[in-house]
Amino acid sequence: MRWVTAADISSLWGIPTGSVYRHASTRKWRRRSASGRTYYHGIDVYETLDGVTAAAAGR
Repeated sequence: MRWVTAADISSLWGIPTGSVYRHASTRKWRRRSASGRTYYHGIDVYETLDGVTAAAAGR
């Protein structure tokens, strides 16, 4: 399983980091911390943001 940072998510999905934190909080993404950084579970990120971007694109 891949774990990603808020900066990674922001860059890959083209959304502000503030939105990443909001989604992580409201959707209760799994997270872990290492060396002062927080990493989010890739599947949680994908399941949330794939639906958000699809809705924004009108799919």
